[in-house]
Amino acid sequence: MRKPFYAKTIVILTAMLGLSGHSLAEQSSSKVPTTPRPDGDSDRATPVPQPTIVEGPYYGGSGGAPSDQFCRHPYGIRVDTATGGVLRFGLRCTNDTETRFWDLFPVGLPGAPLGKIECNEGFEIAGFQGRAGTLIDAVGLICRPLDLSKRELQGTTRIDGGSGGVNFSWECPKSFHLAGVRLRSGSQLDGIQPICEHD
Repeated sequence: MRKPFYAKTIVILTAMLGLSGHSLAEQSSSKVPTTPRPDGDSDRATPVPQPTIVEGPYYGGSGGAPSDQFCRHPYGIRVDTATGGVLRFGLRCTNDTETRFWDLFPVGLPGAPLGKIECNEGFEIAGFQGRAGTLIDAVGLICRPLDLSKRELQGTTRIDGGSGGVNFSWECPKSFHLAGVRLRSGSQLDGIQPICEHD
């Protein structure tokens, strides 16, 4: 007895769909993940949108109270340091054209005079270097030009503070600059985390 035409059609379609599903599964398993990367997607067949903010590592301990300091182009810091560590810390800021400058209110032990650590003229903060343990023992800056066409240039500042802790150094990825910091502080600077913004 011959099978009806529609029965053959169902068998053929089922086989085709099964093969098609298998083929799609193989294709999807070989796709490049679409997780954004700060350094770009030059090696991807299809670039994906890049993050606008990158959080750096946290250095220091868990003491003190949390606070944030943010501005468009930090170019320096005001600090008070001693052999025991960084007592006070505050960002110095400028606008894109370096025509306006201002200081953010420092955190840490009040009353001590503040020194300045600054990037050279035309540069902004790209990251931090220093020493840290359960506190921020010492701090300095890593600097890059505000002019994006000169980003291959880079500089560092002195490191102020005590001799304790472990050395650290971290800078924002290429095409990012420092936009602010997350801090913990009490009688001195307990911890710092750089926050980077896309240029």
